[in-house]
Amino acid sequence: MAINRRIIDIFITMGIVIMNICVLYLYHSISFHQAHINQISLEKKALESEIKYVEEIKKSQENLKQIRHDLRNHFLVLSGLLENEDISSAKKYLRKTMKQQEMITDFYTSDPILNYILNEKLTIAEQSEIQVNTSIFISENVKIDYDIIAIIVGNLMDNAIEACTRNNGKGKDITVIIKQFKSDLFIEINNAYLVNERYTRKEDRVLV
Repeated sequence: MAINRRIIDIFITMGIVIMNICVLYLYHSISFHQAHINQISLEKKALESEIKYVEEIKKSQENLKQIRHDLRNHFLVLSGLLENEDISSAKKYLRKTMKQQEMITDFYTSDPILNYILNEKLTIAEQSEIQVNTSIFISENVKIDYDIIAIIVGNLMDNAIEACTRNNGKGKDITVIIKQFKSDLFIEINNAYLVNERYTRKEDRVLV
């Protein structure tokens, strides 16, 4: 009986050891797969950002093509008026065209892609009746990767606009601050939103 009892204890002990090994293996396997899933999720988000950036570039290029086409037509009209020596009409047409161009695009930075994205996002905000306040200063001599900045600003603006759109009450406003500090760039985008009926403010800050 004592021998049988000892054999049973040995089997129980071995079973517990094997069970612990299986649990540890399962834990490490789950951890590995979770890390793999997280990595895939990060890569997916990065890919989505790249795709969005490429789409913004395409829109910018299409916009530039349209501007060139419009300018060509404007030059033809002005050329015709000047050939007919109708200086008064040429001046009026030029003033009218300049006012229209000022209404179409605001100038924020020297980089055309970032400038286009800012104008595009501000137009979307305006269509959603969101008040946007901007304070942007970037020196032309600053050495930064505008491709990365455009992606960051575009994503932050999308998040801010989405948050304000969900807010049906007061406080639908966004503040965009982009300032240069020596070789660094400070980006801050604030937007108001409602959480549990309490008015709060969300801030996204990035130092590049």
